Amino acid sequence: MSDAPIDFTVIGGFLGSGKTSLVNRLLAAAGNTRFAVLVNDFGALNIDETLIRHQDGRIMQLANGCICCSLAGGLVDTMVELMRYRDAIDHILIEASGVSYPSRIMDFARIDPDLRPGLTLVLVDAAHLQDHSTDIRLAETITAQMESADLFVLTKTDIASADMAAWTRDWVATHAPDAPIIESRPDDASLVALITDPPPAPDPTSASTHHHHLADHTDLIGALHAHFASRAMTATKPVDEDAFTAFANRYSKHLLRGKGTLHFHRRSAIWQQAGRLVHLEDANLDIDTASQIVMISVDDLDEAAAALQALGFQDVANVPVR
Repeated sequence: MSDAPIDFTVIGGFLGSGKTSLVNRLLAAAGNTRFAVLVNDFGALNIDETLIRHQDGRIMQLANGCICCSLAGGLVDTMVELMRYRDAIDHILIEASGVSYPSRIMDFARIDPDLRPGLTLVLVDAAHLQDHSTDIRLAETITAQMESADLFVLTKTDIASADMAAWTRDWVATHAPDAPIIESRPDDASLVALITDPPPAPDPTSASTHHHHLADHTDLIGALHAHFASRAMTATKPVDEDAFTAFANRYSKHLLRGKGTLHFHRRSAIWQQAGRLVHLEDANLDIDTASQIVMISVDDLDEAAAALQALGFQDVANVPVR
């Protein structure tokens, strides 16, 4: 396959949790990223008519280069039709039905070499989860949605009582103990930045690009610093790959985002992590450059940093980390 695979993200959550609001916000903040958004109903998105370039059957093209595609014919038929526009797509977002299982949708990306399995994000309605989860007709679906998430977003905490929000957080943590939980509005710029921030793309022929690539992430760090902790670290010697992989899995419930370039003993790799989702992709990097990573967390990162120091990492003093 000559083309790089397309990133594939699933946004799940029960009815009314805020999925459509988040999709709208992502489309508005697309920038240079050409999203293809798959939804059940165009009308629910309420897209500004001035942004719609034209609509052709189940495909709606927007002025910012993004595409919306109706799931009316089912996921398989829609994906076949969507791939006719492959050259115009950077990232596929699927707004899962409120009663669907996000993991089954992500399975589609796991078997298609044209797609890169990405984040399964599940929104949780803090104001109504307690009632929904005790309804025997809904509990199985909600529990399955919890178990498939890489990252959770608690929504409607502004109208939920403090006790209800705390109960919701504890319930989610019990069903998915290895996934991070954040509280956010679907239109929060910090949440949008977590999803839309592109992976690092270092130039394998340029040592200077590798040396400075951490500085390229300061916009993401700046967008998130008001809500989350962040840390930049580097290692000058090769890192033990098994030990780093164990670190990534161990601290998955803390890491909203981890990214960077890594030099192991036998290969170099680009690291991308969002909660339980961990990618280590081969990269042809300059062997003389240091490993460089950025972590963003809902929690204090001292313990995670200490674990990385045991692997040979040190904090980066000259990269703005708030």
